[in-house]
Amino acid sequence: MAASAEFKKLIQSQSDDTALLLTGNKKTLYLILSVTFLIFFLFSIRHIYLGDYILSLSLALFASVATYNTTVFYKKGFSIININFIVALLTLSLCLSVYYIGKSAIYWTYPVAIALYYILSRKAAFTFNMITLSYVAWFSFFNMEADAAARMAVSLFLTVYFTYLIAGHVHELHRSLRFDSMQDPLTGVFNRRQIKTFLNICIRQMHRSNVKSSILMFDIDHFKRINDKFGHDIGDNVIVKVVDVIKDNSREVDMLFRVGGEEFVLLLHNSTLSQAKDIAEKLRVKIKNENIIDDFPVTVSVGACALTPECTIDAWLKRADIALYQAKAQGRDRVEVFDLEEVFDLEEEPVEEVRVSA
Repeated sequence: MAASAEFKKLIQSQSDDTALLLTGNKKTLYLILSVTFLIFFLFSIRHIYLGDYILSLSLALFASVATYNTTVFYKKGFSIININFIVALLTLSLCLSVYYIGKSAIYWTYPVAIALYYILSRKAAFTFNMITLSYVAWFSFFNMEADAAARMAVSLFLTVYFTYLIAGHVHELHRSLRFDSMQDPLTGVFNRRQIKTFLNICIRQMHRSNVKSSILMFDIDHFKRINDKFGHDIGDNVIVKVVDVIKDNSREVDMLFRVGGEEFVLLLHNSTLSQAKDIAEKLRVKIKNENIIDDFPVTVSVGACALTPECTIDAWLKRADIALYQAKAQGRDRVEVFDLEEVFDLEEEPVEEVRVSA
């Protein structure tokens, strides 16, 4: 399904070998690109006066395409021109510069070789750098003394290769930090920081394609009593076991979030409220029958709520919280469904924390 693919794409983006400057705050990216485009435009004008029209055209084409794409990226948050095409124009301009200007232009390939690792994936940057290196080596050996050409080629290769290794190390650190910021350390599921990102995907899919989604809010019953009687180590083990049961009996596309100490939200994408209620009941029974603690029943209360067209993220969570509260108020170890007719309008009442007393 389209929405499922969007979920997978978002998760994959967290671990992909993506360009560092395309993640996080974009101000550095815009500053670097703005300076680069200005320099290329000035070079383009200069080479018109020098009569190097092909080189001037390539420089102007790269600067124009890159400026347009960056402007769109700044305004809309996505690129409309493939970045590899833009870098191909840059590589062409570099090679033409070496051809028209001579060996003095080769020095520009060093900063570009390093910069590519921050605007492309590591593999793509290495590929473009090797293309440039091949041309520079060929040009050097035909237009310079052999020892000077060898030094030029070897130094550029070492720059490309060492930057490749350093970029790989930086990407690994970056990916590790991203995963640490996304996951709950005890259970390995998503933490509460991530929930709004995925709920927002569901809301967009509802408005765009009428894809229905629901959430289940779980709370482990009498969890304080478990901690007091058996200790916090056993309490942590109960949380892990409950999470394992939910994950083992959910679809691959379903997303589980830990939103509080003993509270979880299961996002059921492309699921109606009726389907969500059936899933909630199945999970409730599975957890109850798991025998997590000998001679002490571990149960959960569940609140189910479907996404409606007018619903905001906060209202959706609030409605599930109300259904969960009803399940606990009516004796726990049960599933309750949010009924819009039974409560007042909560659209304007944001939720800072999803928390229900045990």
